[in-house]
Amino acid sequence: MTALLTAGLDPIAGLAFGMTALAVGRYASLHAHLKAERWRFAGGRVLFGSLQMIAGATLAFAGPKGAALAALLWAASVWWAR
Repeated sequence: MTALLTAGLDPIAGLAFGMTALAVGRYASLHAHLKAERWRFAGGRVLFGSLQMIAGATLAFAGPKGAALAALLWAASVWWAR
């Protein structure tokens, strides 16, 4: 879905940013045990959101190497969460 949405811009950067956001966000959603409020899309700690933006932008600007690293981070987060 991310590649489709960023096809007109830069799909490699979009995939790198998306996979990085998923890899970082997975920890917060599985292990932080934060209270979720009803009807609130945004919540949690600023640290995870900042880390998603900084790491995602860094890997997105790195091009195909950054996308490959983001894919490895995403796969590691999936393996770690099982």
